[in-house]
Amino acid sequence: MAQALFLVTSVHGAQKANFKDRLRRMVDDGNEIKIVISIFNYDKSQYVTALINELASSFQNHKQAEILQLFDIFYKQRGMKDPDKEADVDLASLNVQKKVVKNHHIEVYSDDNGLVRAELYEVLPQSGLYKLNCYKGSNVSKVIYYNEQKRPVAVTSQVNSNHWTTKFLNQNEAISCCVDQLSGGPMQQYYLSKTSIIQSPEKSVKLSKPVSNLIDDDENTGNVKYVMRDSAVSSYVISDYGNASRYSDLAAFNVSLINQYGGNSDTTVFIDLDDMINFSKYLNRNVIFNY
Repeated sequence: MAQALFLVTSVHGAQKANFKDRLRRMVDDGNEIKIVISIFNYDKSQYVTALINELASSFQNHKQAEILQLFDIFYKQRGMKDPDKEADVDLASLNVQKKVVKNHHIEVYSDDNGLVRAELYEVLPQSGLYKLNCYKGSNVSKVIYYNEQKRPVAVTSQVNSNHWTTKFLNQNEAISCCVDQLSGGPMQQYYLSKTSIIQSPEKSVKLSKPVSNLIDDDENTGNVKYVMRDSAVSSYVISDYGNASRYSDLAAFNVSLINQYGGNSDTTVFIDLDDMINFSKYLNRNVIFNY
């Protein structure tokens, strides 16, 4: 059976009509499908999973589509012990009040002074997946996510105003992967030829004049320089303890997923066209299809 791999890196990508069309065609053609959702935010990842499951249920051969989230992948990997034990929260010492807000069943935990210290509720209504928001004052300082077995699978915490970290936990509650997200990174630069089929990034802006000291013949070759409009672009450092790998580039990490799950030369790989610029320097496959 032929195989196809779809890598989804955003909610927007999963909502694209072209993604849905290409997925439907691959399923209808009898391919064995893997869909890897590379989204660090648990809420968004679950939302995308729900979208794709709803779409796949309309396919005649929908059982051929397997969905893998990062949380599923890292839950089964080896890990290292967490010296901080961030998933340990003493709720028993707090007062609890149960309520329902917009179909969400919420447990509110407060201290004896009435200060809310934590809130536990379902990620999606009736999903069986829970998250615990932990507060410092009125701000969320940490979020712990739980699977259907009520076991913690990830902890997202704030280091400072510009630094958030997400720790993926395996079935032994050891850290299998750690993602550091830092805002305020350097501005990104892109050069595209006038005949390029790749679109410029959505948040980029075209420079009015080429920078001759970087590319001497810009005006002659037609290369056009773009920079990100927002200088506060997030940068990532990803430590994959299960595979003993470290990535300082989000694109390099995502390409490693492609190589891991679509490494077979007979596998047709689909990626989001919006990722093409950043992925291109790492892709060594002969054929990559976009959606």
